[in-house]
Amino acid sequence: YVGVHRQLLCLDARTGERIWGLVVDDLVETSPGVIGSMLYFADASGTIYALTLDRQGVAWRTPTGMAIYSSPAVWEGALYVGSTDFKVRRLNAQTGEIEWEFTTGGEVLTTPAYFGGAVFVGSCDHRLYCLDAATGAKRWEFQTGGEIHSSPAVSEPYVVFGSRDGCLYAVDIATGKRCWYFEAKDWVNSSPAVSDGVVYFGSHDHKVYALEIETGVCLWEFETDGPVESTAAISEGTVYIGDDEGYLYALDLESGRELWRYRTPEGE
Repeated sequence: YVGVHRQLLCLDARTGERIWGLVVDDLVETSPGVIGSMLYFADASGTIYALTLDRQGVAWRTPTGMAIYSSPAVWEGALYVGSTDFKVRRLNAQTGEIEWEFTTGGEVLTTPAYFGGAVFVGSCDHRLYCLDAATGAKRWEFQTGGEIHSSPAVSEPYVVFGSRDGCLYAVDIATGKRCWYFEAKDWVNSSPAVSDGVVYFGSHDHKVYALEIETGVCLWEFETDGPVESTAAISEGTVYIGDDEGYLYALDLESGRELWRYRTPEGE
């Protein structure tokens, strides 16, 4: 499932052929999420959709009035999403009813992360928030020196995320206290990926980094042709990540050595 302009498309995973498409109100710039027979996504008009995949129909749609670039996160019957109206919302996954709202001090462009009854989400007000998943009450907040465009990743006991102050942070999930930080040489918009005790992420400084999650020690770094804003995908000993110059890189998980690179036809 993928958003293309004002459509959500369902493609055959083996052939790439279109199975069906749904035209919506505005651009689809979020990643759809599938839970069971339901699919959830949002568009740039601020409307959140739930589709029933067995009937390929809209189960519900909830307008919020402001653009949404945060991909919805679904957990235990609830959907969590941020918005450019500075708010984080919890919706009932079956009905689309808004159950609570929490207002931050800036646009929320990141995708929330759920863990242990808490929701973690970053805002352009420079803060990472930990909210009670059931009530939306703030448990703690952590201040950085820049806007947060990097979606958090949870690997107990840490929540890790980047900031436009050029740092990747590891914060204690229970207390919100900083455990360590790693300073890159430019923005960290890239959302971190965690695998086997190692954090992988990119930066606008044209590098991909691998850090030990317990200490923040850099295990390796790899220089790319352009800024890196994408999230790494990890599979079978390989890290896959793209840069803003249109290259997709395959890197060895242990050493960071380049295995291959592919330039997209349009270079983007």
